[in-house]
Amino acid sequence: MYEIGTEGSLVVPGLKGSLSLYRSDVSHALDLVCIDPINYIYQYQNFEKFVRQGGEARLDYVIFKPWSVFTAADFNDVRNEQTGQIVGGDPGMARESFKWGSSYTLPFGLKANLEGRYNRWSSERGSDGMPGDANDRKPIFDLKLTQDIKNIHKGIDLQIFFNVYNLTNSSYWSDPTFPLPGRYVEGGASVGF
Repeated sequence: MYEIGTEGSLVVPGLKGSLSLYRSDVSHALDLVCIDPINYIYQYQNFEKFVRQGGEARLDYVIFKPWSVFTAADFNDVRNEQTGQIVGGDPGMARESFKWGSSYTLPFGLKANLEGRYNRWSSERGSDGMPGDANDRKPIFDLKLTQDIKNIHKGIDLQIFFNVYNLTNSSYWSDPTFPLPGRYVEGGASVGF
């Protein structure tokens, strides 16, 4: 895998930007291929070589000390090296992904993060022009709350967290056989020493 990137402050005070690019050659990969489009029959086939390449551009802006925002855009291209065709079933790799969010820290240490994302998977359109199997072109938001408690005992720190995932969309999938879980919450504590 090859990766290169740059990061730094931009002209506006408090604004930082980053750009990263990558390329990965994958040998002997499996992909789900439609062998009978009329009867919707799929079969996994072995491909000699895949190439994954893409990049991310990101902007971070500190509005004032405890409040910051960010936005980012990713593009990932996964192709069969022999045919040059886009690989549609590559798991976990959205073709286009857009992210944005905001973070605010209260004076007593409570930090709130609201993050959103909008993915466009590489599912191909059918012969009728309708989108493929993905149900993906919807924004998803997650809310994360954390409270840091420093030195609860000599050299021991505590963090309490509460997260709510999938606030706005509970019917989302990149493939109908692998839907995202619906809205759910998690909470807990972590100890650092």
